Amino acid sequence: MSTPQFKPAAQKSRLLYAMVVFLVVLLAFVAVTFFLLTRDSRIEQEWVRLSSDLQVDSQQLAKSATEAVDGDRSAFLQLGDWTSAMSEAMNALKNGSVIRKVPALPSSTSPTLKDVDEIWTRMHANTQSILERETLVLDLATASNSFIQAVPNIQELTDKAIRELTRNGASTQQVFIAGRQLVLSDRILRHLKEMLRGGAGSVAAADSLKEEIGYFE
Repeated sequence: MSTPQFKPAAQKSRLLYAMVVFLVVLLAFVAVTFFLLTRDSRIEQEWVRLSSDLQVDSQQLAKSATEAVDGDRSAFLQLGDWTSAMSEAMNALKNGSVIRKVPALPSSTSPTLKDVDEIWTRMHANTQSILERETLVLDLATASNSFIQAVPNIQELTDKAIRELTRNGASTQQVFIAGRQLVLSDRILRHLKEMLRGGAGSVAAADSLKEEIGYFE
């Protein structure tokens, strides 16, 4: 006789239990969604930061490379630091990083990433070439700077010699040779600067420099 009285209560209990279960599932879904959104947002921010670091570091690397070639000893240390930083950033973008807790860039970015990686590969090779020849580069910079500073004095003395030769009635051949020395000193200085700037014309400039020095001697 009492069973019908407990029926509504049992139904309410089951309904309440179902609502609690639904609420728990909903809260779990919201928590997981929030976690995933937060994680993805952090990863995207890290990718952007790595890309920005690459852009800034590449400018600093180019500056340090120029200063290193000019004979600045401290620039070699900076060049090594920028190279390491860029290598780490590129590796994180290509393969992910456990330390940074970031995966590799998605496959949709592969074409752009490939282009960037090719540029970096060339930059890295050129940078390593400079770092491996630190002693040679510093010696060359010291010698070239000494020569560059001496050339104006050589030109001044040569010009003075031409005036003295002309005033004292020297032969045309002597005046011509002295004048040629003035022209050669200017060419030597120009070829030396071209060689130090590097690039496609540096090899030809080095050959011309050697030839002009031979004529001058």
